[in-house]
Amino acid sequence: MSKKTAVSRSERYSHVMPFGTEVLPHGGVLFRLWAPRAQTVELCLEEESGPQEFFPMDSPAA
Repeated sequence: MSKKTAVSRSERYSHVMPFGTEVLPHGGVLFRLWAPRAQTVELCLEEESGPQEFFPMDSPAA
């Protein structure tokens, strides 16, 4: 008789999406999004007790 082990869906499938946040293996973070008609895009980072910081995003097509 064989035992079946429950495996969550996220454990079975893993691949990089073409958008979203990716933690890089050697440090740093990559942010990607789809905004083909946007003239400018900024990333807003905020801390619970601190001010917001805005960072302009660069387009690889630019």
